[in-house]
Amino acid sequence: MEILDFLWQNLWWILLIIVAIAIFAGAWVANFAYDSYAEKLEKALYTRAGFAGTIVDFANTLSMRFFDGKIRTVIAPSDVNDGYYSPSAMTITLSPKVARTNSIGGIAVVAHEFGHAAQQFQNPNILINNHRLNKFVKFLGNLNWVIVIGTILACIFAGAIWALVGVGMLILNVFVAILLKYSTLRLEKNASHRALKMLEDLNFFSPQEMVEIKKFLGFAKRTYTADLLSAILGWTGLVRRTKFF
Repeated sequence: MEILDFLWQNLWWILLIIVAIAIFAGAWVANFAYDSYAEKLEKALYTRAGFAGTIVDFANTLSMRFFDGKIRTVIAPSDVNDGYYSPSAMTITLSPKVARTNSIGGIAVVAHEFGHAAQQFQNPNILINNHRLNKFVKFLGNLNWVIVIGTILACIFAGAIWALVGVGMLILNVFVAILLKYSTLRLEKNASHRALKMLEDLNFFSPQEMVEIKKFLGFAKRTYTADLLSAILGWTGLVRRTKFF
């Protein structure tokens, strides 16, 4: 009974510590995934691929082979993102460090973006709807700050019972965000699957090169989970908002 009394009397502080540990653990996982991906990308960009030309040349080859040349490829002025696909402009934008190489990393990045193009060709609204969904998930992440502050104030002025209400709302908010973001994780996984199918159909690369490309895309998948954590924990300032490809 003494233990239960102690727990009840210090309920707010116990919950606060648990939430703080969860926040720092989530931030560490998110940032570690980004660092790991950046390290693997740096290595993959120095691993030459069996294609006679730059990554831009390869992108043009993919566009002509699978999209009748409708997908354009441009080079960004800086290395903010490794690459991204714009469905409205039907354009793939690559960073200079990726576009001007002939590497396994560059092949994987551009093929993944063409995977998104293939998704749009099959369903014109899928990427637009996903963009809206991501914005809503970020809104839920920012709302967590309001919930935390409100919970603290309610506990100070209204009693420990409000700690349960606030933490419950926080858990519910995170759970909803995870459910919504899961569709994005599936979309990204599907883009990588389509990318590998296109590369296999081209038959430009050796079995060993395909293994390396698959391995690199596997590391990239971890950044999608990190992106979810970043959306949920963005209000803390402990995570980066960088999204790779």
